[in-house]
Amino acid sequence: MPQPDSIAEYLDELSRELAFDPALSRRVRHEVHDHLCETVDGETGEAAAGAEQRAIARFGCPREIAAQYKALAIHTRIRQAGVIVILAVAAIFFAMEGRVVWYAFVKWPVSPELQALGAALLPVDRYAFLTAAVFAIGGWLYGLRLSIPADHRLTSRRRLRRCQFLAAAATIAVAVSVALEAFLTSLRLLETGFSSSAILPIASVVLELGLAAAVAVYLRNTGRRLDRCTADS
Repeated sequence: MPQPDSIAEYLDELSRELAFDPALSRRVRHEVHDHLCETVDGETGEAAAGAEQRAIARFGCPREIAAQYKALAIHTRIRQAGVIVILAVAAIFFAMEGRVVWYAFVKWPVSPELQALGAALLPVDRYAFLTAAVFAIGGWLYGLRLSIPADHRLTSRRRLRRCQFLAAAATIAVAVSVALEAFLTSLRLLETGFSSSAILPIASVVLELGLAAAVAVYLRNTGRRLDRCTADS
């Protein structure tokens, strides 16, 4: 692949290679621009002729430079996804436990019918949350074991996909648990009616739903970036 003839062309090609992540593309373009300009400005006299071409040639092929940034960016994003999922699962757990403590504190009445329904759904809720915790911790630990690859080789992509799968499985499992909690909380509110003591349970459910949705969106965007990045490789 021929080298670009000017710094502007070089930066445009580098930006296209990193288009999967606009923020990264802008940052890298700025850094490379400053580096190349400093190199060119350091040339004086007869050496100034063709300084741009020499600086570009020394810096390397835009596609190869972009591949290194791609690997680092995607790998970092996948690791961050594992951390975000495990933090979200922990926050949801504390919200659920806080709601149980609040029910006991305010002595919230529960009808026999709702107690029976809760007893039937509680095992599903617990197993779903336990599954989410296991997958979240597993994904986080797996991400910690991954070494940062120098490029996007197929084996590296497969490992990143596994880490992404664990995070997604944890998100799906915790979403099931949150949905059941929201359902049971709604039934309690319908049964007893709204009062000031219902504010905390409602707020905790909204928090749980928001966290689950935010993690799902983050993982979806991560998957799209990984797809675009590997498609361009």
